[in-house]
Amino acid sequence: MDRADSKGDPVSGKSGPGLWVEAKEALWHRETIVNPVTTSSPRARSFCSPGFTITELLVSILIVAILIGISIPSFEAIKRRAEKARCIGNMKALHTGFDSYLLDKNRWPQMPPGSMEWDRSDYFGWWISALEPYGVGQQTWLCSSDRVLENLPKDQKPEHNSSYVPTRFNSHRHTPYRWNQPWIVEAGDYHGQGMHVCMPDGSITTSQTPWGER
Repeated sequence: MDRADSKGDPVSGKSGPGLWVEAKEALWHRETIVNPVTTSSPRARSFCSPGFTITELLVSILIVAILIGISIPSFEAIKRRAEKARCIGNMKALHTGFDSYLLDKNRWPQMPPGSMEWDRSDYFGWWISALEPYGVGQQTWLCSSDRVLENLPKDQKPEHNSSYVPTRFNSHRHTPYRWNQPWIVEAGDYHGQGMHVCMPDGSITTSQTPWGER
Protein backbone atom coordinates (compact mmCIF):
# COMPACT_ATOMS: atom_id res chain seq x y z
CA MET A 1 0.00 0.00 0.00
CA ASP A 2 1.34 3.44 -0.98
CA ARG A 3 1.62 6.41 1.21
CA ALA A 4 -1.65 8.13 0.08
CA ASP A 5 -3.64 5.04 0.89
CA SER A 6 -2.12 4.71 4.33
CA LYS A 7 -2.85 8.27 5.34
CA GLY A 8 -6.33 8.55 3.78
CA ASP A 9 -8.40 11.72 3.43
CA PRO A 10 -8.22 13.98 6.48
CA VAL A 11 -11.57 15.66 5.57
CA SER A 12 -13.80 12.66 4.93
CA GLY A 13 -11.90 10.32 7.16
CA LYS A 14 -11.85 7.66 4.47
CA SER A 15 -8.77 5.79 3.49
CA GLY A 16 -7.56 2.93 1.34
CA PRO A 17 -9.51 1.46 -1.62
CA GLY A 18 -12.75 3.30 -0.84
CA LEU A 19 -11.10 6.69 -1.31
CA TRP A 20 -9.61 5.54 -4.66
CA VAL A 21 -13.01 4.37 -6.00
CA GLU A 22 -14.66 7.68 -5.10
CA ALA A 23 -11.87 9.59 -6.82
CA LYS A 24 -12.36 7.62 -10.05
CA GLU A 25 -16.15 8.16 -9.99
CA ALA A 26 -15.68 11.91 -9.49
CA LEU A 27 -13.22 12.04 -12.37
CA TRP A 28 -15.64 10.14 -14.73
CA HIS A 29 -18.51 12.42 -13.75
CA ARG A 30 -16.45 15.53 -14.43
CA GLU A 31 -15.31 14.22 -17.84
CA THR A 32 -18.93 13.40 -18.81
CA ILE A 33 -20.06 16.96 -18.10
CA VAL A 34 -17.08 18.70 -19.72
CA ASN A 35 -16.71 16.44 -22.78
CA PRO A 36 -19.87 14.38 -23.48
CA VAL A 37 -18.37 12.88 -26.66
CA THR A 38 -15.94 10.77 -24.61
CA THR A 39 -18.69 9.11 -22.59
CA SER A 40 -20.02 5.68 -23.43
CA SER A 41 -23.61 6.73 -22.77
CA PRO A 42 -25.90 6.05 -25.80
CA ARG A 43 -27.81 9.20 -25.05
CA ALA A 44 -24.65 11.31 -25.18
CA ARG A 45 -23.53 9.65 -28.41
CA SER A 46 -26.88 10.28 -30.12
CA PHE A 47 -26.94 13.88 -28.91
CA CYS A 48 -23.57 14.60 -30.49
CA SER A 49 -23.85 12.44 -33.64
CA PRO A 50 -23.29 14.48 -36.84
CA GLY A 51 -26.06 14.79 -39.56
CA PHE A 52 -25.84 14.60 -43.37
CA THR A 53 -23.30 16.74 -45.09
CA ILE A 54 -24.24 18.73 -48.21
CA THR A 55 -22.24 16.34 -50.38
CA GLU A 56 -24.02 13.29 -48.98
CA LEU A 57 -27.40 14.98 -49.47
CA LEU A 58 -26.62 15.86 -53.10
CA VAL A 59 -25.44 12.32 -53.81
CA SER A 60 -28.68 10.92 -52.33
CA ILE A 61 -30.80 13.27 -54.48
CA LEU A 62 -28.81 12.27 -57.57
CA ILE A 63 -29.34 8.56 -56.89
CA VAL A 64 -33.10 9.08 -56.43
CA ALA A 65 -33.27 11.08 -59.69
CA ILE A 66 -31.44 8.32 -61.58
CA LEU A 67 -33.81 5.66 -60.22
CA ILE A 68 -36.84 7.74 -61.24
CA GLY A 69 -35.38 8.25 -64.72
CA ILE A 70 -34.93 4.49 -65.09
CA SER A 71 -38.39 3.57 -63.78
CA ILE A 72 -40.46 5.99 -65.92
CA PRO A 73 -39.60 4.38 -69.31
CA SER A 74 -40.19 0.94 -67.82
CA PHE A 75 -43.60 2.02 -66.58
CA GLU A 76 -44.51 3.43 -70.01
CA ALA A 77 -43.45 0.20 -71.72
CA ILE A 78 -45.57 -1.86 -69.30
CA LYS A 79 -48.52 0.47 -69.92
CA ARG A 80 -48.21 0.11 -73.70
CA ARG A 81 -48.08 -3.69 -73.45
CA ALA A 82 -51.16 -3.68 -71.23
CA GLU A 83 -53.07 -1.48 -73.70
CA LYS A 84 -52.07 -3.73 -76.58
CA ALA A 85 -53.24 -6.82 -74.70
CA ARG A 86 -56.56 -5.09 -73.89
CA CYS A 87 -56.98 -4.16 -77.56
CA ILE A 88 -56.42 -7.74 -78.68
CA GLY A 89 -58.97 -8.85 -76.09
CA ASN A 90 -61.50 -6.39 -77.53
CA MET A 91 -61.00 -7.73 -81.05
CA LYS A 92 -61.41 -11.31 -79.90
CA ALA A 93 -64.64 -10.32 -78.14
CA LEU A 94 -65.85 -8.67 -81.36
CA HIS A 95 -65.00 -11.84 -83.30
CA THR A 96 -67.06 -13.86 -80.84
CA GLY A 97 -69.96 -11.44 -81.27
CA PHE A 98 -69.86 -11.66 -85.07
CA ASP A 99 -69.52 -15.43 -84.94
CA SER A 100 -72.58 -15.63 -82.66
CA TYR A 101 -74.49 -13.35 -85.02
CA LEU A 102 -73.64 -15.63 -87.96
CA LEU A 103 -74.81 -18.71 -86.09
CA ASP A 104 -78.02 -16.98 -85.02
CA LYS A 105 -78.96 -15.11 -88.24
CA ASN A 106 -77.20 -17.40 -90.73
CA ARG A 107 -75.68 -14.33 -92.43
CA TRP A 108 -73.33 -11.39 -91.83
CA PRO A 109 -74.92 -8.15 -90.53
CA GLN A 110 -76.35 -6.31 -93.54
CA MET A 111 -76.35 -2.52 -93.37
CA PRO A 112 -79.28 -0.72 -95.05
CA PRO A 113 -78.86 1.13 -98.36
CA GLY A 114 -77.36 4.59 -98.05
CA SER A 115 -75.52 3.79 -94.82
CA MET A 116 -72.21 4.89 -96.32
CA GLU A 117 -73.51 8.45 -96.23
CA TRP A 118 -74.18 8.32 -92.48
CA ASP A 119 -72.00 10.27 -90.08
CA ARG A 120 -69.50 8.48 -87.87
CA SER A 121 -71.79 8.24 -84.85
CA ASP A 122 -74.72 6.72 -86.77
CA TYR A 123 -72.49 4.37 -88.75
CA PHE A 124 -70.79 2.79 -85.76
CA GLY A 125 -73.96 3.04 -83.68
CA TRP A 126 -75.60 0.62 -86.12
CA TRP A 127 -72.77 -1.93 -85.73
CA ILE A 128 -72.78 -1.57 -81.96
CA SER A 129 -76.54 -2.16 -81.86
CA ALA A 130 -76.17 -5.24 -84.08
CA LEU A 131 -73.81 -6.99 -81.61
CA GLU A 132 -75.27 -5.74 -78.32
CA PRO A 133 -77.60 -8.78 -78.00
CA TYR A 134 -74.48 -10.96 -78.06
CA GLY A 135 -72.74 -9.25 -75.15
CA VAL A 136 -70.64 -6.73 -77.11
CA GLY A 137 -71.19 -3.16 -75.90
CA GLN A 138 -69.75 0.26 -76.71
CA GLN A 139 -66.62 -0.15 -74.54
CA THR A 140 -65.57 -3.27 -76.45
CA TRP A 141 -65.39 -1.19 -79.63
CA LEU A 142 -62.87 1.26 -78.12
CA CYS A 143 -59.11 0.71 -77.89
CA SER A 144 -57.50 2.30 -74.82
CA SER A 145 -54.63 3.53 -77.05
CA ASP A 146 -57.01 5.44 -79.33
CA ARG A 147 -56.38 9.10 -78.43
CA VAL A 148 -58.35 10.69 -81.29
CA LEU A 149 -61.32 11.83 -79.22
CA GLU A 150 -59.49 12.78 -76.03
CA ASN A 151 -58.90 16.44 -76.97
CA LEU A 152 -62.35 17.06 -78.40
CA PRO A 153 -64.83 19.13 -76.34
CA LYS A 154 -67.52 17.08 -74.70
CA ASP A 155 -70.27 18.54 -76.90
CA GLN A 156 -68.36 17.52 -80.06
CA LYS A 157 -67.76 13.91 -79.13
CA PRO A 158 -70.00 11.48 -81.06
CA GLU A 159 -72.51 9.44 -79.16
CA HIS A 160 -71.18 6.25 -80.73
CA ASN A 161 -67.62 5.62 -81.77
CA SER A 162 -65.30 2.76 -82.63
CA SER A 163 -61.57 2.08 -82.85
CA TYR A 164 -62.28 -0.89 -85.13
CA VAL A 165 -63.80 -1.11 -88.61
CA PRO A 166 -65.79 -4.24 -89.53
CA THR A 167 -65.64 -5.64 -93.03
CA ARG A 168 -68.90 -5.56 -95.03
CA PHE A 169 -69.83 -8.92 -96.58
CA ASN A 170 -72.87 -9.92 -98.60
CA SER A 171 -75.71 -11.96 -97.16
CA HIS A 172 -74.38 -15.39 -98.14
CA ARG A 173 -73.55 -17.32 -95.00
CA HIS A 174 -70.21 -18.66 -96.27
CA THR A 175 -68.84 -15.39 -97.64
CA PRO A 176 -67.14 -14.25 -94.39
CA TYR A 177 -65.10 -17.48 -94.40
CA ARG A 178 -64.05 -17.37 -98.05
CA TRP A 179 -60.69 -16.05 -99.29
CA ASN A 180 -59.48 -15.62 -95.71
CA GLN A 181 -60.51 -11.96 -95.58
CA PRO A 182 -60.18 -10.00 -92.28
CA TRP A 183 -63.34 -9.50 -90.27
CA ILE A 184 -62.18 -6.48 -88.25
CA VAL A 185 -59.34 -3.99 -88.72
CA GLU A 186 -58.11 -1.29 -86.35
CA ALA A 187 -58.94 2.24 -87.50
CA GLY A 188 -55.33 3.36 -86.86
CA ASP A 189 -51.85 2.20 -85.95
CA TYR A 190 -52.37 2.66 -82.23
CA HIS A 191 -49.50 0.43 -81.08
CA GLY A 192 -46.73 1.33 -83.53
CA GLN A 193 -46.40 -2.06 -85.23
CA GLY A 194 -49.17 -1.86 -87.78
CA MET A 195 -52.93 -2.00 -87.35
CA HIS A 196 -54.33 -5.09 -85.67
CA VAL A 197 -56.31 -7.37 -87.97
CA CYS A 198 -58.82 -10.01 -86.81
CA MET A 199 -59.00 -13.00 -89.16
CA PRO A 200 -62.00 -15.37 -89.66
CA ASP A 201 -60.55 -17.97 -87.29
CA GLY A 202 -60.22 -15.38 -84.51
CA SER A 203 -56.45 -14.96 -84.73
CA ILE A 204 -55.01 -11.46 -84.41
CA THR A 205 -52.25 -10.32 -86.78
CA THR A 206 -51.01 -6.91 -87.98
CA SER A 207 -51.48 -5.01 -91.22
CA GLN A 208 -47.74 -5.23 -91.90
CA THR A 209 -47.84 -9.00 -92.35
CA PRO A 210 -51.51 -10.04 -92.08
CA TRP A 211 -50.90 -13.62 -93.25
CA GLY A 212 -47.33 -14.13 -92.10
CA GLU A 213 -47.79 -13.93 -88.30
CA ARG A 214 -50.57 -16.45 -87.91
